[in-house]
Amino acid sequence: MTRQAASADERREALEHCMARLKPEHRQVLADRYYSDNSRQEIADTLGIKARSVTVLLRRIR
Repeated sequence: MTRQAASADERREALEHCMARLKPEHRQVLADRYYSDNSRQEIADTLGIKARSVTVLLRRIR
């Protein structure tokens, strides 16, 4: 394994560890936004909240 691949694996493991420590609903918001590439409005519609609230929630989670 190359040094770059090992570093990428370490970053992925660190991200998974951090995600696992979040509340399930926060983990879902992040997954919807960054893995599924849903817009803030799409997430807001799913959660029944305003898009601005999703923005605030994302900032708090990060």
